[in-house]
Amino acid sequence: MPYNNNPPSPALFSSIFKSPSRIIQDIKAFVSPTGQYYVKTPSGVRIDCHNIQTARYYVENGVAVSLAVRAHKAAQAADFASRRRVSA
Repeated sequence: MPYNNNPPSPALFSSIFKSPSRIIQDIKAFVSPTGQYYVKTPSGVRIDCHNIQTARYYVENGVAVSLAVRAHKAAQAADFASRRRVSA
C-alpha cells in the first residue's frame, strides 16, 4: 500500500477546530504549588497542561469542548475511585 503524502486540507481543520460552537473561550491559566500548569474553564473544569506553552495556547485560542468533556469525565472517575478505597 503506497504512503499517502498529501496532507489534509487546511479548510478541514478550520471547520472542525475553529468552529465557535466547539471552542470554550475565557480560559484562565494557573500553576499549582507543585509546579503543575493547568487551565480552568468558566464552568470550573480543570485541564492539566504539559507545560506553560500549552496553557498559554489554551488561554489564547480556547479549549475544544471534547477536551473539556474528557477532562471532566477523568476527574469524575478519579474522584469516584478515591471514594471507593476502603481501609481494612
